[in-house]
Amino acid sequence: MPRVHTTTKAIAGLLLGLCSYVSVVAAQNGPVPPATSGLPQVDEQWLNTQKAAVAALDPAMVHDVRQLLEMRQAKRLVQLTIIWLLPGIRTEVINGLPPALADRERIADAFMQKLATRLESDELTDLLVPVYAKYLTHEDVVALLEFYETPTGQHWVAQELNLLRELQTFGGQYISNVVVPLTIQELAKKPNLDKVK
Repeated sequence: MPRVHTTTKAIAGLLLGLCSYVSVVAAQNGPVPPATSGLPQVDEQWLNTQKAAVAALDPAMVHDVRQLLEMRQAKRLVQLTIIWLLPGIRTEVINGLPPALADRERIADAFMQKLATRLESDELTDLLVPVYAKYLTHEDVVALLEFYETPTGQHWVAQELNLLRELQTFGGQYISNVVVPLTIQELAKKPNLDKVK
């Protein structure tokens, strides 16, 4: 959950830039600025640091981690972890565009399509390699590859996305049906928030 705040700030920056760009173009006051004028820019320093981290690893480790990520359908797993954010992102894009802009829905849909395409890129998978290398030895990765080639490992891979989807749904239901009501009841008993622990 801590990534939500960072994601929200990134979206806010994107929307601010997108709104100012669309407003300038829509107003047709003077020359159209460059396509990236006023828009959030790729953090090249961060991206280059991540790419350098991949390049610094043993090529055999990189190969095996990539194979592990492919076996585990890493792109789909990453998409699943953020899918609950997508409706909110689309709404923020629409709300961030000028209300008079007739194509707000179409622009939001195009944005969501481009976002989905980026999340399916090999670049994302490659940049995950150093994260795995930070916590796993090459021997760990080889052992996992061997496990995922067994019938049990293949069954796990086949069911992992289903399991994660159901756990995500279950977690949301638990929060809505149990955690939120209990928390509200607790706060109602202690109206002085300074004393809430």
